[in-house]
Amino acid sequence: MSTISDLASAGSSSAQNNAASQSISANYDLFMSMLTTQLQNQDPLDPLDSAQYTEQLVQYTQVEQQIQQNENLDQLLVQMKTQNASQFVGYIGNEVTALGDKAILVDDEAKWTYVAPQDGKAQIEIKNSEGAVVYREEVDIKEGDGTYKWEGTTESGSKAADGVYSISMTMQNELNQPFEVSTNITGVVTEVDFTQGEVVLRLGDLEVPVSDITKVKQV
Repeated sequence: MSTISDLASAGSSSAQNNAASQSISANYDLFMSMLTTQLQNQDPLDPLDSAQYTEQLVQYTQVEQQIQQNENLDQLLVQMKTQNASQFVGYIGNEVTALGDKAILVDDEAKWTYVAPQDGKAQIEIKNSEGAVVYREEVDIKEGDGTYKWEGTTESGSKAADGVYSISMTMQNELNQPFEVSTNITGVVTEVDFTQGEVVLRLGDLEVPVSDITKVKQV
């Protein structure tokens, strides 16, 4: 549906150009008819100024050329969108890793990967889709790549419902200044959305801009 919507938009633009071209053509024919009639009936002793008509003729020709160029550009845009759609559809069914703080809690597990710049303690906060903090803890992490797993336990000790949750990991540098540790999410692409301007990949209930993808793995 998304691809059809985009191509339909391009088709609408092409239709507008066609209508404009037909209008210019009709006006051009009328102009030539008037010009011919006036030339046939002009006073030989006081001829009409041909320079003005020549200038108008040139302007009409330039407009026609511009419309033709626009039509050619529309055709190129449609071809490019079709090619891009085919390219991104290839993500479907493959596993991708992307920058992001959201993950899906399923069967009492949600996980995020991260890259820590140093050893230390990290303050973890997990929020639900409404932005409310449901869990906090402090963990020791090592410099380099790591994975944080949350088993869905809330601060009250109950189990959180399955769904989308976001995480923040905060550490402190040598000057005890806090900084955020960037996190990544991993999942299998189930859908490609072209309706939002930038192409968006869907990993189940998660939406990931294609520009945030850092790794693709065939599964």
